[in-house]
Amino acid sequence: FFFKQKTAYEIPKRDWSSDVCSSDLPEGPRKHRGMAFDLQGIRFLLHARKRGVAFAKVATLGRQTLLVSRTELESLVPAFPAHAPAQRESVLAAAGGFAEPLLQLLGAKAVTSFDVSDFEGASIRHDFNVPLPEEQAVRFDMVIDAGSLEHIFQFPVAMANLMRLVEPGGHLILITPTNHFSGHGFYQFSPELFYRVLAPENGFRIEQMLATELFPDSFWYEVPDPAAVRGRVILNSCCETYLCVLASRTHAGPIFGALPQQSDYSALWQNRSSVGPAVPPAAQVPNGLSAKLRRHLHHRLLKYLRFYGRDREMMLRSPVFRRVQVH
Repeated sequence: FFFKQKTAYEIPKRDWSSDVCSSDLPEGPRKHRGMAFDLQGIRFLLHARKRGVAFAKVATLGRQTLLVSRTELESLVPAFPAHAPAQRESVLAAAGGFAEPLLQLLGAKAVTSFDVSDFEGASIRHDFNVPLPEEQAVRFDMVIDAGSLEHIFQFPVAMANLMRLVEPGGHLILITPTNHFSGHGFYQFSPELFYRVLAPENGFRIEQMLATELFPDSFWYEVPDPAAVRGRVILNSCCETYLCVLASRTHAGPIFGALPQQSDYSALWQNRSSVGPAVPPAAQVPNGLSAKLRRHLHHRLLKYLRFYGRDREMMLRSPVFRRVQVH
């Protein structure tokens, strides 16, 4: 009953402990996983641009680099904006270097980067564990985090800082770890967290949330709001998986005036009319030897199908995920 866990394809290994990226990248300013657009991150930026999102006044958390080879970038050229061939060439030449040429290709007139240190030449030094000064707020039509939030201990403060930077009508993009990044930073994030934080009561609306694994040919899935489907949205994957979030700021106002609560608990608190156990008592849960064996075999079968199935797609536990095209 025990299947040997093999993959039908080679899983790329990364040395996250040293944050050194693949050896085919040219020598550049820094080669860190931390503050960088990799292949999937660039695809999501191009996807947002295709949706009509403006990239005129851009702020990034950390000065971003392009964690891709020139060959990988060339594979994305058909998705680049059609104008300015010279700009496209400058993006290809920037592979492994800083990401300003890519942001300029997307429409950026100015790019401002925030970082706690100046080791990568950030525009403004600020520790995002601490609230931003008021003069920095509401200045940008595009704010991007691609690999910094999970490294900041005071997540609510850092998240509020990012939200405050966005002007009404502008957008916030998050490209952040959700699965199989334990040990990479302080945190990896749940879809529920961002749906409750980037909510109307905080002046935001999530336009789209996608999940994808880090393989170049990975599928992309739209992740729904747990409150909308009235249940927990749980995803399982076999390797590192991103959440890619596109949210718009609908109006300026207080952020976290009321602290977010997990949606299923909020619904439970509101709907329960009598005091009693919220889940069936343990005596009602099948727990005999045959029940345990069935659960064990079901779990092993899922693992077997995950690795030997035809599609290299995430094993998602919920039927509410919908596959989407991201070029």
